[in-house]
Amino acid sequence: MKYLYNASLPEAAQTDERDRLGQQLAKAGVLNEDSAVVESVASEAADLSLEGEYRWGEDISSMLATELDELADSSLAKLPLFRREESYSNAGYYEIERADIEPLHANRRDVWSWSLSLTFVGTRSTHFRAIEGNPRQIEHEFGNDLDTVPIGVPASASKAQWRNPKTGERELAGSIETRPTPTIDVDVYGLSDASWYDPPPFDEDPVPMLVYDVDHADEIQAGVRVYDTRRHDKKFMDGDRRLPRQWQTVHSTEHDFDGTVVLDNGLIRLYLEEETDVLDLSDGGSHTVESGETEHYTRLVGDSDSHLDVQGELRLTADPGYLAAERWDADNEDWVEVELPGSSWGVLDVDVTEIGMVRDVAQVTFINTTSGDLDLFALNAILQAGHEDVLWEVPDGEQGPIPTGLETWLEPIASSSIVDANASKTLVSRSGVRR
Repeated sequence: MKYLYNASLPEAAQTDERDRLGQQLAKAGVLNEDSAVVESVASEAADLSLEGEYRWGEDISSMLATELDELADSSLAKLPLFRREESYSNAGYYEIERADIEPLHANRRDVWSWSLSLTFVGTRSTHFRAIEGNPRQIEHEFGNDLDTVPIGVPASASKAQWRNPKTGERELAGSIETRPTPTIDVDVYGLSDASWYDPPPFDEDPVPMLVYDVDHADEIQAGVRVYDTRRHDKKFMDGDRRLPRQWQTVHSTEHDFDGTVVLDNGLIRLYLEEETDVLDLSDGGSHTVESGETEHYTRLVGDSDSHLDVQGELRLTADPGYLAAERWDADNEDWVEVELPGSSWGVLDVDVTEIGMVRDVAQVTFINTTSGDLDLFALNAILQAGHEDVLWEVPDGEQGPIPTGLETWLEPIASSSIVDANASKTLVSRSGVRR
C-alpha cells in the first residue's frame, strides 16, 4: 500500500503511474549521478503522476475520496510519499500540484477514481525533517508553567540536533521523556534545552529548530489528527485496528462534520459534540407539536407563548453539546475515559481553525445552561504532538477570567503550561546543514 501523508493509495486498484522526474534526468544524462547533480537539473517541475481507484464500497470509498480531496486542497506541504513495509523507488517528499477525485460512475458512489500530479521536493537523502517553533505566552487559569516548551517527534528518529537558523550553529539534542502511543513511541524534546535559547521572553530570536531524520511511516504515526466520527463510536469497525477505519480524517477547516469532532495525538483524545436540536422561535416563526407526537429539544429560544402550539408533548432536556476525553493507557493497551466533574456547562459550537502535522486548534464556545442569561465563553483548544494535556487559551476577543464552573470542568485535561510552542513541521536541505 502506498501512502501520501496519511491518505491511502491502494496499489491493487492503481491504474497508472508515470515518473516524469526519471524522464527528465534520463534526458539530461545524469540518471545515475548523485543527489547534488539531481538537484541542479530539477529546477523544472519534477512530477510524479499517480492514478487509481477506491473500490471498497460506497461508505469507505466515499470517505477515503473525501480525505484525499481535502488533503489536496489543504495548506499541508512537503508531504511524504511511501510504502509502509517495503521500498519504493519514488519515495520522498512532494507537493500536490493537481488532484482530480470523482465517482467512477455518475449515479453510483461505490467506486471513486483519483489522479494526482505531484511535484518532487526531495528525499531523506537530500533533506532533514525539522520542527520550527514560534513560541508565545498565552492566558488561562490552569497554571503558570513556563518551563520546557515540549516538542514531540517519533522515538525512532535519529540524528536529532538543535539548529540555529541564523548562524547555522548546531548541537546534539537529547530527549526529555519517551511517551508510548497506540502505534509508536514519541520522544519529547524541550525547546529551551538549546544552549543559546533562554526564554522567557519567548520572542527571543532565533528560536531553535529541531532537525532530525525519520522513516516516513513513523513520522505520520507521531502526529496529530482531527477526526469526524461520522456517528460511529469506534474509530475502527468493532474496535479492531485490523478492520476498516470508520472515523474520517479531516484536513480542511471547512469540513462539514457529520459526527463528533475528535482531536487526537495518540496520547489524549478530546471529543467535542456541538449542541443540537435547539427550537429557535426568536425570528417570529411558529412551531406546532402535533397531537400524539413527542418532540425533544435541548433548549427553547424566543417567545414560546406567542409562537408555540403544543398539541402533543414537548420535552426540553438540559443536555447541550458535550465534551469528553480519553487517555492512552499503555499498560492495558486501551483508551481510558478521563473522569470530568459534573458541570452546568456544555458545548455550543466547535470551530476548527488550524489543522497541521504537529498542532491542531479548535475554538470551542461553551454555554452555561443553568444561567438565566445562558452565559457563553470561548476557549481555544490546542493539541500538539507529544503533549499529554490540552492547552486551553483565552482568545484575544474574549473577556477573562475563565468562569469558575468551566475551569473546574476542564481542569483534569488542562495543561498547566502558559506557553504555546506554536510548532510546525518543515524540511531543511542537508546542503544547508552541512559544514
